[in-house]
Amino acid sequence: MNKLLWIALTAGLIVILGIYGYNKWSASAAGDEVSITKDNAESLKVNIDFGVGNLYISGDSKEWVSGDFSYNHKKLEPKVNYKLRKNVGHVDIKQGSVTMLGFNKRKWKNDWDLQLTNDIPIDLEIDMGVSDSTLDLRGIQLNSLVINSGVSDSTIDLSGKWKKGSVRMWIWVLGM
Repeated sequence: MNKLLWIALTAGLIVILGIYGYNKWSASAAGDEVSITKDNAESLKVNIDFGVGNLYISGDSKEWVSGDFSYNHKKLEPKVNYKLRKNVGHVDIKQGSVTMLGFNKRKWKNDWDLQLTNDIPIDLEIDMGVSDSTLDLRGIQLNSLVINSGVSDSTIDLSGKWKKGSVRMWIWVLGM
């Protein structure tokens, strides 16, 4: 019986050290650039799903969307999709899974710096989880804005002159 207990405890310790070691030594700095080239779209629907880290969004992109991603774990790698349907460009940028086992969650690095075009109207939806976010939306032709905010520290700048008379805006604050 003592031998079986000793084997179980040793196996448990090996599993715990394996999980800890995987998160500690497999994480390496990675980065990607994004550029969605202008096409015949007359407006954009941009959906950004950001779970954890630092998010910065501004205008003045030379393309529909441009920017940089910097992250230190392959599971945080963002997925970027673009489709033109009729005259509307659909942009989906989604962060990879953050449901990782282990103890190093405080060492995650995930920074997104995205620029959107100022040239055509945009329906922008942003889902933020645990993040520090700066949304500098001055100059962007917002048609609608939806922000779903979890546990985040967010700065949103909507100042400036608007080309249209109004913007439909919904801001949902979740958590607390």
